[in-house]
Amino acid sequence: MILFLLKKNFFDGWENIINLIFPNLICDIFVLAIYFGYRFFRFPFSILSLVIIFLGISLLVVASGAFGKNALLIAGFETAHLSTYFKNLWSAFKDYFKFGMIVALIVLSAVTGIPFYIGINGFIGFMLAAILFLFILTLVLGLQWFIPLKEILKLNFKKTFKKCFVILFDNFAFSIFMFCYVWWPYIICFLVLNLKSALQGNPGILGICVALGFLLPGWSGIVLSYVNALRLRLYKYDWLDQHADLKNAKERKNIPWEALLREDSMVLGKKSLRSIIAPWKSRED
Repeated sequence: MILFLLKKNFFDGWENIINLIFPNLICDIFVLAIYFGYRFFRFPFSILSLVIIFLGISLLVVASGAFGKNALLIAGFETAHLSTYFKNLWSAFKDYFKFGMIVALIVLSAVTGIPFYIGINGFIGFMLAAILFLFILTLVLGLQWFIPLKEILKLNFKKTFKKCFVILFDNFAFSIFMFCYVWWPYIICFLVLNLKSALQGNPGILGICVALGFLLPGWSGIVLSYVNALRLRLYKYDWLDQHADLKNAKERKNIPWEALLREDSMVLGKKSLRSIIAPWKSRED
């Protein structure tokens, strides 16, 4: 299932590259607002800085969520249009601004709370930092499913929020995989390229960070990846509903993914890198 997901994500992104780039550019406006709020207002001590960062993160989530309907069309092998994205911005504000505020609180808690507790010398400070880190990590792993759940299942905010953690704990290893797969450019920015030095004025490192993650696949690519992943993962629950007589946990875990993905595989076709690099040769074959 994972190999098919990686293939489908790649070709879906490539074939809809324009649909990804323009929403990313809009999202990057809010990324810049967050950056300047951090860089020029002495975060976290300035109230203005906190407000800019808080609103920037919230609106970034809204701008990303607006791509959800297009992502669902693309994941379902339908045609997506840029006009659909712009039409969805207002409805996305109503659906995702509250979620964006929660994300902003999580981010601010992480960047202020964890360093604060680490700064407390001794075992107690370390334990408090570790507990906060694990709590935030659990929230992040669960809430990464919020936008795809909202778009696919059309649930209200409360039910979507709860469903995030049902998906997480029922698919824990897959949730960890998706987090690493989707966020690796940003993980590199923070852990390898030292984003702190970029924020202190190193334009070269900051440029690499932007090139890695903020344009392609970027925020719309992230939404597309999660929508694709959840859409395919939900096949499991359809199959389990059809086989409710299975009582053995081992049997319930033995999901016949090849059979469940057969129709999607046929629609996707035998696409390869060759069909991208030299499409005329694929036609000859």
